[in-house]
Amino acid sequence: MLFSADFPGEIITINFIHTNSDLSESKIYLDVTSNRKTIFAELFANAGIYRKILAQKLYIKRMPRLIFIQDQMQRAIERVEKLLEKK
Repeated sequence: MLFSADFPGEIITINFIHTNSDLSESKIYLDVTSNRKTIFAELFANAGIYRKILAQKLYIKRMPRLIFIQDQMQRAIERVEKLLEKK
């Protein structure tokens, strides 16, 4: 995986990717198991490097700008499940 070398021991899951039809940007929704706050700052800082690596591996007309977003869906699901268990 692209992030494994930069974040050893971390589990980073890509839940969803939305790319604009004009390939100008891709929003990458990630779930990170640790509570380390710096992961998203580091991802943002290294976005250009990841973009370059992907451009070498993918054959697309234009490589979109990468935007990393912390996906809160799993945490919301866990909260709902806990509420349902209490009833």
